Amino acid sequence: GTDAAALLANAGAALFRAKQKSRGTISLYQPEMDQQIRDRRVLHQDLSNAIRNGELSLAFQPQAIARTSIAESEIIGFEALARWQHPVRGQVSPAEFIPIAEESGLIVEMGEWILRRACREAASWPKPLQVAVNLSPSQLKSGDLAQSVAGQLTATGLTPSLLELEVTEDILLHDESRVLDMFKRIQDL
Repeated sequence: GTDAAALLANAGAALFRAKQKSRGTISLYQPEMDQQIRDRRVLHQDLSNAIRNGELSLAFQPQAIARTSIAESEIIGFEALARWQHPVRGQVSPAEFIPIAEESGLIVEMGEWILRRACREAASWPKPLQVAVNLSPSQLKSGDLAQSVAGQLTATGLTPSLLELEVTEDILLHDESRVLDMFKRIQDL
């Protein structure tokens, strides 16, 4: 950098890149990092608008019990997966927009939308099948997830036993007793 502000900005860009890669990584500043950061900011703004404007959709990936043959296998439910059709960029990969949603906190609003939509869809299926929804650690930290789940089940009429909430084990690493209490409240539904 030619001055202190540029040096700090460039160091910040390199730090951001290093954090994206993995712990203990060193990254040297490269000019294209500026464009990547600008692109990421634009994508964040677009994602925020997409959530508000209803541009997200859900894809339902079948979950099945495998038997000795495909013909004997049985679909027991579906996993709800967020998809984003950007008006200019086209289909944006979840591998690209989910990390942005996580880092920015948009995942909480997006997670609420996914839960609401997945419950509504599953409640409308002619055959009662499970619907699985992935939860973000951020959703557990903000607000009362158990109350939110109860509200969605009531609003949609989905039988509670048909909702499967998927979490990663790292959710239990922080505030374990609060998280376990919340899971117990959800299980009691």
